[in-house]
Amino acid sequence: MAHPNSDQNNNSNENKSQAEDFFRAIFGRCNGSFLEIRSFPGPRQYFFAVPSELDKAAALATGLKNNQVYYSAAPRTRREGTTDAVDTIVDLWVDGDEGALPWTSLALTPSVVVDTGNIAGNHYHVHYLLNPPFELKTQADRDKAVTYLRALCVALKGDPKSCDIARILRVPGTFNVKDPGHPRPCQIIELNRDAYYSLDDIRAAITLSLLMRYWARGQRQDLALSLAGYLAKCAAPESEVSDLLARLLSITTDEEPRTRLGALQTSYKRLREGKRVKGYQGLAQYLNEDELQALDSLWQPQKGLRVTIDGVTYLEHNGRLVAQVMRENGPAVKTLASFTIEPKMRITLEGESEMLATVLKADGAEYPNLFRREVWNSKKQFLAALPSVDLQYYGSDKDTQAILAMVTSAELPVRKGSTVLGRNGHLWVLRDAVLSKDGWMENPDLVYIPSEIEFDQRVRYASAENEAGLIKQVIPLLLVLNEGRIIFPVLGWFFATPFVPEIRQRLRHFPILVLWGTHGGGKSSLLSLLWRLFGVESELFSSTETPFTFLRLLSGTSSIPIIIDEFKPFNMKEDETRLLIRFLKRLYDGEIEHRGRPDLSLVAYHLQAPTAIAGEVTPIALESGLVERVIQVNLNPDTLTSDPSYAAAFEALQKLDLQAFAFPYVRWCLGTNVDDLISEARTLLPASLRDIPYRARDNALVMVTGLVALRHFARNYGMEIADEAFREGVIQSVNGLICELFERGAHEEIGLTIFLETLATLAQTGRIRHGIHYTTDDINTRL
Repeated sequence: MAHPNSDQNNNSNENKSQAEDFFRAIFGRCNGSFLEIRSFPGPRQYFFAVPSELDKAAALATGLKNNQVYYSAAPRTRREGTTDAVDTIVDLWVDGDEGALPWTSLALTPSVVVDTGNIAGNHYHVHYLLNPPFELKTQADRDKAVTYLRALCVALKGDPKSCDIARILRVPGTFNVKDPGHPRPCQIIELNRDAYYSLDDIRAAITLSLLMRYWARGQRQDLALSLAGYLAKCAAPESEVSDLLARLLSITTDEEPRTRLGALQTSYKRLREGKRVKGYQGLAQYLNEDELQALDSLWQPQKGLRVTIDGVTYLEHNGRLVAQVMRENGPAVKTLASFTIEPKMRITLEGESEMLATVLKADGAEYPNLFRREVWNSKKQFLAALPSVDLQYYGSDKDTQAILAMVTSAELPVRKGSTVLGRNGHLWVLRDAVLSKDGWMENPDLVYIPSEIEFDQRVRYASAENEAGLIKQVIPLLLVLNEGRIIFPVLGWFFATPFVPEIRQRLRHFPILVLWGTHGGGKSSLLSLLWRLFGVESELFSSTETPFTFLRLLSGTSSIPIIIDEFKPFNMKEDETRLLIRFLKRLYDGEIEHRGRPDLSLVAYHLQAPTAIAGEVTPIALESGLVERVIQVNLNPDTLTSDPSYAAAFEALQKLDLQAFAFPYVRWCLGTNVDDLISEARTLLPASLRDIPYRARDNALVMVTGLVALRHFARNYGMEIADEAFREGVIQSVNGLICELFERGAHEEIGLTIFLETLATLAQTGRIRHGIHYTTDDINTRL
């Protein structure tokens, strides 16, 4: 077998040939499925039809220089890399990290062995091809596949993290570039094309491998007898047991294997009949816990959870939860529920009791459900927590507690929960996924707890086929949506939102974005478009939402914008206006609201969402205290119609898949140091900021930080915004903001300006009428 050259730029044909040989050995029998190639940094995913495009897959994989390149260990049913996109496994694999030739401990010739090029050396992927391939038709089949992967991992002392069917492994013919200065070849060191095995072959080999670790002189008879007894209790077929015992005894040369085999077969039969056998003690005295669990999973796979309390056994039976009591004439069974519960993980949430993430199964349907601790207190609360009318529960309060004991008897992973969307430290949390600077995470330690408001369902980060092409289309169009003094502050605020938690840590506040002006200025349209750009497909929220809705919205995201529309105090009730103004003031500093529960405990709501509001009247007209808490822009329809290119840019953006922009920008933000952005922004601030209140200066700094982020992100994709033009745009935007809020450089005071703008809005919308509330002539307007 030709090995890859240590120089990535040489022997590309050899490398491609090796990768193609490997892919054909693994996937040559597959039809109608896909091979996934995934590269890092990124990640970037590529899919190829199997087997017709295996040569193309090899060419791409070996052509990705200076990348970590992986392939899907199991073929995909569609162009996705998730677990549910796998319905067949064609081989069993082990990610071996124990050093020298770990596969030699298994009495099977490996089909393929790959040296992964690990910098520490002696790190291998070992493959055993299956004949026939194992089809995963049910969840039980999926569990069985994982069981065999884990057992093989124990036998070969591999990495347990590799035992999932959606696993990706290194591609032979590529390079391990964990140390970029010293790339190491990933290469095939053993290839046996005719080495195919059944699952029974694998099970027997694993069993022998585990026992041979303890096959020492003086205890062989006892060990063999313990195996016979173990298999008897597992109700293993006699023919299979005889074959396994014969293979075990064939290794022994000091005694006649046939004589010993006969004695063991007799002991096996006696143990199957429930009779005692002298000297039988069981395998627990020899094997460690991991080894025993591996054997148990192969020979007596668990069929659901069970627990016995006060003589009553609670278990799963025929797709239902039942309680079983042994009577003289046999077991008496009572049905408790029309479904079964599969626990997935425990979730801890700061300030809350532990939760259980589960899947309820009934008649072939699955219902993911999150159970809070208090749900298990009574039958009534448990019934209220069931997600569908197709799920019935007939048990008592005591049965409910017993089912909790049964469900929690399983060893479950523990994850940290979050009720907040968006940035959480170095991660970004969405409803069904978690993002890091390297891309989507598999099995993250952080999971999202859904909200009653369901804003989380409106946030979706799409993927673009040509990510760079999309970004190069979007950014130039954004910059010409309106005059620079108008669009720059809006863009600066939006592009700063992924950094809100970090900015709050440093400045202690984050400004509200206010877009106001008469009808036709494009306020709602602009905000809707930019919301899509940041991953939200939704109608804008109303200014008259309920207090609870505002509480959950404004505390439910740390960095995904919330947009409130139609702020019209003259159409709102006084308490609605007062409520919204109060929330806006408290949002600026990220204050905490408390609400009481029926049990007299308190729930804390951290008001932290970056929030924008649009309306025909600015909120500072009603509350002067907001002047230092906002970035305010006045949108005028005359400005919008003064240049046709503004509308053309808007229409061009509307036609693009804007939600695909959020993923690369957020990923970039997670890998960017906000202190560097803020430091650069400070150098761009004009001297005109010196005489305004410090909070307003901070607001301008946030706006410019967002613009700096936009500029650096554009540069990352080969787009440059000229220094002089950028600096001039920043200065105009900051001076425009000062003028808008404080009338520095203008002719009238802010109060009069707002009063006149409000009167103009009232007149345009018919709230005040000509001839009744005001009159006009050629020169004057009179109230």
